[in-house]
Amino acid sequence: MSSLDRAFIDDLLSRIDIVEVIGKNVELKKFGSNYKGLCPFHSENTPSFNVSQQKQFYHCFGCGASGDAIKFLRENEGLSFMDAIEKLASMANIELPKLSNKLSDDSKSLYTINTEAKNFFINCLKNNKNAKKYLVSRGISSEMIDLFEIGFAPESWDGLKKIFDEKNYVKEAIGLGLLINNKNKTYDRFRNRIMFPIKNSAGKVIAFGGRTIDSNEKAKYINSPESNLFHKSYELYGLHESSKYISKKNRVILVEGYTDVISLHKNGFDNVVASLGTAFTKHHIKKLKRYSKKITFCFDGDIAGKAAAWKALENILEEYTDDITVDFCFLDEGKDPDQLARDNPERFAEILSSSIKLSEFMIGKIREELNLENLEDATQFINTITPLIKKIPNGIFKKLISDKIEKIVDLDKKYFLKSNVKNQKLQIVDKNTDNEISSKDDLILTLLLNFPDTIDNIHDKIKDAISSKLVVDMLDLAKSFKTTSGYNLNRFLETEEKMKNLYLTTIEKKTIESNRDDALKTLEDIITQHDFLKTEREYYKILDKYTRGESLTKTEEDILRNYKK
Repeated sequence: MSSLDRAFIDDLLSRIDIVEVIGKNVELKKFGSNYKGLCPFHSENTPSFNVSQQKQFYHCFGCGASGDAIKFLRENEGLSFMDAIEKLASMANIELPKLSNKLSDDSKSLYTINTEAKNFFINCLKNNKNAKKYLVSRGISSEMIDLFEIGFAPESWDGLKKIFDEKNYVKEAIGLGLLINNKNKTYDRFRNRIMFPIKNSAGKVIAFGGRTIDSNEKAKYINSPESNLFHKSYELYGLHESSKYISKKNRVILVEGYTDVISLHKNGFDNVVASLGTAFTKHHIKKLKRYSKKITFCFDGDIAGKAAAWKALENILEEYTDDITVDFCFLDEGKDPDQLARDNPERFAEILSSSIKLSEFMIGKIREELNLENLEDATQFINTITPLIKKIPNGIFKKLISDKIEKIVDLDKKYFLKSNVKNQKLQIVDKNTDNEISSKDDLILTLLLNFPDTIDNIHDKIKDAISSKLVVDMLDLAKSFKTTSGYNLNRFLETEEKMKNLYLTTIEKKTIESNRDDALKTLEDIITQHDFLKTEREYYKILDKYTRGESLTKTEEDILRNYKK
C-alpha cells in the first residue's frame, strides 16, 4: 500500500505557519518568542498551551499534548491523516502527489462508500412520491433537501447491497453499518426511511440517520452504528452546514433532532446543530467552543425535555471554563423547535432571548421543591449541588457560584467545598526521567537541537563525547530527519515517550550561543576537551601498567614516550 513520501510531508510542514493553523481554533497571544493560549485538549483557565512559530510545534504543559500542524488538525478537528494533509496542502496552495496505489489512509475508501450510499439515497428520493410528500408535510423545502443532501432508503432489502456487491465493498459497508450481516445473510440496514447524511467538519459523510415514514414502525429513528469514521458522542448534526453562521453570529443553538435543525435553518435560525440520538457530552461542547463561546440549549418544555437539559448540564460542567456562556431555554408545552419554528418563528426568537443562565438553571432546579429554611432540605441541597460544583474547572465562575451557594444556605463553603487553591498552580513536570544524562550531554543535546545544521559537521566526532545512550540515539535519529530545507526535528514528537519528552524539555532551554558559528565552536571545544581527557586517561592507565612491571606493546610505549602533560 503506497503512502505519501516523507519528503513531501516535511516540505508541506515547512510551508505552513503552525500559528496560523492553530490560531483559527485557539486564541493565541504573543509570549516572548512563542505564543500561548488555553489548551483545546483539556479544560483550563490559565494558559498552558504553547505554540512555537520558530520550531513549528505545540506543547501543553498542563496535559502533555504536543505535535505538529498535522497532529493538531487530526486531534482537534477529528480529521484523518489524509484529510489533514489535504487541508494543509490547500492552505499552502500546493498539489498532493499522485499515488500509484490506493491512498495509505483506509478512511478514504470508507468516505467513498458513504458517498456512494448518499448518492443512492438522493436518487431514490427523486423517484418516491410518498417520501417527497412526507417531507412537504414537515415543511422541508427543496432548498433544504439540497442543502442537507436528504435522501430516501427504499423498502428493498438489497438496494445498496447490489451496488456494493458490484464494487466489492460489502465488507466495508458492513463495517460502516450500511449493511447488516446476520445468520449468513447480508441486507440493507436502512429501509423505507428518510435519510439524513451526517457529516464531519470537513463536509464528508461519516454516517446516516434514518426516519421512518411508516407509522407502524416501532423505531422512529435509527442511526448508523459507531465505526472507524463515526463516534456519535463527538459528532453533531448540521455543524458543517451551520459553522459559518455560528461564527458570524457568535452563538450556537443546540437542539435534539434532524428536522429541528432543518426547520430552524429554513426560518432564519441557521446557527443550529443537534446531537445524534445521545445526550450532549463534554466532547460536543469542546468541539463547539472552537466556533463560538456562547451556547444555548433549546429543549421541549415537557418533562422529557427538562430531563434531557439536566443531563446535558451534568455532562458539560467539566468543560465550563470562564470564557464561555451556556444558556438554557424551554419551549411552550407541547411544542418542539421544528414545529414552533414553522408555526411561529417570532415566538421562538422570544424564547431564545429569554433563556436562563446555566447557574440559574442548576441552582433553581435543585432547590425548586426544597425549603432551605429547613435544615434537612438545606443539607439535601448542599449534598446534591456539591458534586456538580466540583466538576467545574477552577476559575472565576467556580468561585462565584460557590460564593452564591454559600450565601443561599448561609454556610461557609469550606464545609461543603474543599478548596484546592494550593493545587491550582500550573504544574510543569520535567518528564526527563533519564537520570544518566550529565550536564555535558544536556549541553550537547541543547546545542544540537537549537542549531541542528551543526550535526553535519560534528556528528561522528561528537558521539564519542556523549555518555548517554538516549542522547546518542537522538543524535543519530536527528541526522535521519534532514530534509531539503533543513532538519524537521518535530518528528521527535512521533517517537517513543521517553525520547519525545526529552526533546520537549530540551528544545525549550535557552543557550548562551546566539548563532550557529558560536554553537559549533562550543561543540568543537567539547570534542577537543573530551579527546584530551580520553588521551590522559589512556596515558595514566599505561603508566600504571608500566609501574607494576608489566610489559607494554609498541603502541603503548609510543604513547608513554610521546604524551605531553
